[in-house]
Amino acid sequence: MKKFFQYILMTVALVATASCSSELDEALQPAGNGTLQFVVSDFPMFGESTQTRAIGIQDVGKTAWEEGDKLLLSISFESGKKQGYTLEYLSGVWTLNDKVLASSDITGVLALYAPDCEIKSDGSIGLASGKLYGMAEYIPAKTTVDGLNVSISFKDVTRTYSRLRLAGLANQTLTVTTTDFTPAGATEVATAAYTLTTDNNGNAFLYGVFAEDATVSVSAGNIGIVSHTFASATEECVSYALDAVLKYFSVSAEKYVIFSPGNLQYHPANNEWRFAESQTDFIGETNSSISSTYNGWIDSFGWSGNTGVATFGVSTSKDHNDYSGIFVDWGTNQIGDNAPNTWRTLSKDEWVYLFITRTNADLLYGIAQVKGVNGMVVLPDNWETPTGLTFKSGQQGWDDDYSHFQSFSAEQWSEMEKAGALFLPANGYREGTKMEVVRYLAYYWSSTEMDSEKAYYMFFNYMDLFPQSKFSRFNGCSVRLVKDLQ
Repeated sequence: MKKFFQYILMTVALVATASCSSELDEALQPAGNGTLQFVVSDFPMFGESTQTRAIGIQDVGKTAWEEGDKLLLSISFESGKKQGYTLEYLSGVWTLNDKVLASSDITGVLALYAPDCEIKSDGSIGLASGKLYGMAEYIPAKTTVDGLNVSISFKDVTRTYSRLRLAGLANQTLTVTTTDFTPAGATEVATAAYTLTTDNNGNAFLYGVFAEDATVSVSAGNIGIVSHTFASATEECVSYALDAVLKYFSVSAEKYVIFSPGNLQYHPANNEWRFAESQTDFIGETNSSISSTYNGWIDSFGWSGNTGVATFGVSTSKDHNDYSGIFVDWGTNQIGDNAPNTWRTLSKDEWVYLFITRTNADLLYGIAQVKGVNGMVVLPDNWETPTGLTFKSGQQGWDDDYSHFQSFSAEQWSEMEKAGALFLPANGYREGTKMEVVRYLAYYWSSTEMDSEKAYYMFFNYMDLFPQSKFSRFNGCSVRLVKDLQ
């Protein structure tokens, strides 16, 4: 999945003020308990400029104090003793959790907004149980003690870290792994993976500093979504955004999939399966050399039955009996680093749903030449055309040069791929040892048999599309696998 999903829309937004504080006037709010009186300023907003609005739903994050917010207080006394307290925002009033003893002997107050931390009775501060640095803010306030009056101000407080907004689907659980990331509040690089849940707007946040060449990778379950390497270290008080929306394809009314990063390939001599390194890669005429001992890669397979001698279709035989029985999925193999049964083959009905039945299906595919390769572009359900590009749906071609309909350069296709576009190259088909119509016609197997001699496949050329065509099982077709989404 690496290359297919290595696409990012990253925008940097400089916060309007050097302190990242709110532009609102700071209204001091009194709160009292015992002999001390506390005044707390407005919450310091971590602003985000309009530059990031192109990624997901723009979200400035927290903008004001909310019910249940807490400030951690470490109060020092003349005796040298420290005592920990919690100041909580309840019904619009800041309330201390306990009375301060010997309040007239106070020499200093440390105040900290850190939702994932807790304060102990001795005034020490640390992570709360089950929490990790980096999942929440860590903001020390400026405090002033004047007798029994304590002012806690966040005005002109400078955050020493940046914020990364992950823009995904609403209420989605994401697994985020990082390298060279120092979370807010921590003094060393984090080694743990983060589990984040996006809000109703699809946003989740990480707080900290990414060093130069630091990486962040986002996945949902076992589905990789996006990876990014920082060209330079992130800056303090700067907000970044990363597109982490999983692009999906519906293949029935209740089933969604992602496609493998390329067509399936096999090395007979090494008994090794892999996906093509690029969506545009295909073997072509070299498939004529297929044998059980061939020391090279192939990507044209007969249909895979369970009782014939040509399971997975690695054969040039034209005897139907060699491909007999019920279907054995290519995805049952280990494919590269993917464990067996991670991927599977679409059924006839699923190919039909993808191209015919799903909402706006006729607008979500179109023939094209991509980086000089003829084929079909298929768009995910949640498609958004990248800025500056256009996409033509359909197959109004008039010859075998697909570029006459539309074409994408390597740079343009990179942007299309980042947005989730699928490409199916026209690999032709194989009959025995002879490859036919390579680069002009496309034949992709389904998992559905028709009878003992034929099975269904998806076919297209520059002017026709038949997602439920029938072919002799011994013919060699391309295979593109999918992974089911939960």
